[in-house]
Amino acid sequence: MIRKDRQVTDREQQRQILDAADVMRVGMVIGGEPYVVPVSFGYTWEGELPVLYVHGAKVGRKVAGLTDGARVCVEFDRFIRYDQLRHGITTRYQSLIGMGRVSEVVDVDDKVAALSAICAHCGYKLADPAACANLTHTKVWRIELDELTGKQNLRSLD
Repeated sequence: MIRKDRQVTDREQQRQILDAADVMRVGMVIGGEPYVVPVSFGYTWEGELPVLYVHGAKVGRKVAGLTDGARVCVEFDRFIRYDQLRHGITTRYQSLIGMGRVSEVVDVDDKVAALSAICAHCGYKLADPAACANLTHTKVWRIELDELTGKQNLRSLD
């Protein structure tokens, strides 16, 4: 990272950025080609890093990339605004980038817990994934991060 003064290493600050993010972008390689898909997500914080959860249909391009053991890159961002400076324009933002490994969640209780985390993050705290008729038609993946870095430019946000 070139601008070390913008680096976010504090885990609580990273959690706040994660909480403010509406979308997670997942980057993967499918058949030798890069592919990025925006997804809704949920998470739990286990140890030093968050464990992320995503869901989707049982078929499709995303399914081809989210195979057990696959390495992925995830990205979260929060655009705040553009500011005019004496020497140009800058962007006020917060972002996180993480690297991790995918595993499919197949146990029904674990699947319900993961979907509950997704619902909670998306604002549906009263939803009950266990009662969902499509539960058997939904795939759920767990992404265990082994790296998470953050960056922000919040100076002069008055």
